[in-house]
Amino acid sequence: MMRESAITTLKKRIGYLYALFYVIMSINSALLGGAPHREDTLKILVEWGSHYAREVEDCLDTLLFLIPDEEYEAVSEFMRELR
Repeated sequence: MMRESAITTLKKRIGYLYALFYVIMSINSALLGGAPHREDTLKILVEWGSHYAREVEDCLDTLLFLIPDEEYEAVSEFMRELR
């Protein structure tokens, strides 16, 4: 039961990530690619993007609590070295 719940939650979060990518691509097409668009539609896309971004951020914040401290430190150090 717990595993099924985790899988359902993961699928939902992946859905938010895909939706965020789609909205970002749509906004970029309208603003940078010259695709025809209506201003009211663009505003709605930005609102959706903000919502999806918050959902994805919440998921990432949750994942940080599940990663052991040693592994988190190793990943953090690796990311600092890339800069």
